[in-house]
Amino acid sequence: MPFLGSIIWVIARILQSLGTLLQDASDVLKGFLPALLAPPRLITLVKDHYDTLYHKRLLPRIIESHDDEFPSWEAAMVDAYGLRTGTVLILGCGWGFQTIALARRGLAAIGVDHNPIALRGGVLLARNRKVSAHFHMADFLRLPYRFGTFDAILLGTCMYSSIPGASRRQTWLADLLRLLTPTGLLMLTFPSDHDPVSRRQQLNQRINPWLVKLPGTNHTYQPTDDWRWGHFHHVFPNEDEIRSELLATGARIVDLNWINGFAVLTASP
Repeated sequence: MPFLGSIIWVIARILQSLGTLLQDASDVLKGFLPALLAPPRLITLVKDHYDTLYHKRLLPRIIESHDDEFPSWEAAMVDAYGLRTGTVLILGCGWGFQTIALARRGLAAIGVDHNPIALRGGVLLARNRKVSAHFHMADFLRLPYRFGTFDAILLGTCMYSSIPGASRRQTWLADLLRLLTPTGLLMLTFPSDHDPVSRRQQLNQRINPWLVKLPGTNHTYQPTDDWRWGHFHHVFPNEDEIRSELLATGARIVDLNWINGFAVLTASP
């Protein structure tokens, strides 16, 4: 039996090594997608990724959950800027934890997502906790709200950077800013790299500029566009890039934290 155990151990190690090699190859291939796929296809794949996270079999566990999932930076911003009353829009609300946390603070909280199962979870969770929160299904890029409606808008989970192309991101952000009241705030997160560029990223960044020359590819590709966390992201390589991109929308930057990757904006008067 010790001999058989040793054989099984060797086979398991070989399979583990093969699995690592296959995963590395998969990561390299996915790193080409930001260059090869046109922006509408990339946006669809982002939606598909989040659709895989929400399944009706998870609803019972969500309803009984006691985790508000309220990121510390958002809680700090809500406190710092005195958001105790008014209407707040949470884009990409998912299961509704953040929406419910904000509603508990006395805000009229509206969570928006494109996934009906996630929204169903939010409704049931709010009902279970006896919290008054609202959930709407909508396309994030075509929101059905009037200008000047919200006192605050939250874009979590790096939503801003998951839109391919600087001009497309800026157009979307400018539209969101118009939904704010004159004193309203928009809070967003973004991925910023502080670590050295990996060998996989170096390879993708060398080859992708050639791939975008092919017909039907992503001609809005930027050198630090990447595929991480299961979908497309534009990674801002330095503070100057994110700052200039945000200012070009007509926004006024209230706070920009490069280290922690978040910004607070308001519409310029």
